[in-house]
Amino acid sequence: MSKIKIIFIVLGVLVAAALLLPRFIFTGADMRESIQPHHVTGVNRGDISLTISAAGELEAVDNKVHGFLQGGRIEEILVEDGQEVDAGQELIQLDSRQEQLNLIRAQNQYQSAVIGAKESEIEEQKINLEIAEKNLEERTLTARISGRIAELDHREGDQVAAGTSILRVIDTSSYLARVNIDEGDSRLVEPGQEVILEMDAFPAERFAGSISRIQSTAVRDSGMIVVPVEISLSNNRPDFRPGYSVDVEIVVNSALDTVFVPVTAVYEDEDQEFVMLVDREYNAEPQPVETGLDDGVRVEIVSGLEEGDRVIINAYQFAGRPDDRFQFFFGPGSGGPSSGGPGGGF
Repeated sequence: MSKIKIIFIVLGVLVAAALLLPRFIFTGADMRESIQPHHVTGVNRGDISLTISAAGELEAVDNKVHGFLQGGRIEEILVEDGQEVDAGQELIQLDSRQEQLNLIRAQNQYQSAVIGAKESEIEEQKINLEIAEKNLEERTLTARISGRIAELDHREGDQVAAGTSILRVIDTSSYLARVNIDEGDSRLVEPGQEVILEMDAFPAERFAGSISRIQSTAVRDSGMIVVPVEISLSNNRPDFRPGYSVDVEIVVNSALDTVFVPVTAVYEDEDQEFVMLVDREYNAEPQPVETGLDDGVRVEIVSGLEEGDRVIINAYQFAGRPDDRFQFFFGPGSGGPSSGGPGGGF
């Protein structure tokens, strides 16, 4: 016999052994030994949420910039940066000597007109008096809302121009988070959706909120198209500060108190979804299921399984050739699918 024939015979024997060896190894009771406890997980019950992540900043719902309608020299500052004030409280006074003089003159002129002037002259002096009173009143800056003084960086004696920002009053009773949602996710976001917030300033805490406003137009931010969204916080802390960074998870869909398995436990064959159901003796067989919400880690099982059932965590790890993978791993009579049952790919 030639060496070439001998080589071909040896190769043929090796190929045949390679084809038959897996059937020999994974038949009967050997299949139960191949499925280990770490391959199996219980079917659990709980909540599944599909979320969108975003980042942004904390802002006060209401904050007002305060400035004078007139220019002048600051005579007295009545508050400090960080102080809590009430609406209507006096904050800063400008030098008002000229305005006081103008008011006195206007009062005298009005009184004189009332004594013997024409009706039109009396009305004229009355209007002049009202203007003088208003001008004097505007020399004192008062709080338009209740809150905390911020951004006060002027001193007594400073000259200020009309319309210049002098300070800000922040309403500390209510905060919101402003975040930008990627345009691809914006269609999933709706007002009223639940939001979970985390802040670097409070690493051990999580805060609840809900979407209160979605901007009607998209904007460009750092080269990306985004949709600005406002989130109202359900609870506040006295040590919140505008500008704190926030990371949010927007719950766009959820399934509560539902049965679920790992997403890797589900496979599809001919438009039908299956899991590998495992019994107490570690026999496994395909079980048709209907799935629901998928959060990328877990998938809801609408029908086909009950809490407490056991399935193979990763069905693909037991997959062989597409046409005979069940026979390859389970062998005849080992608890795998019958020849007439679902086969094919995991």
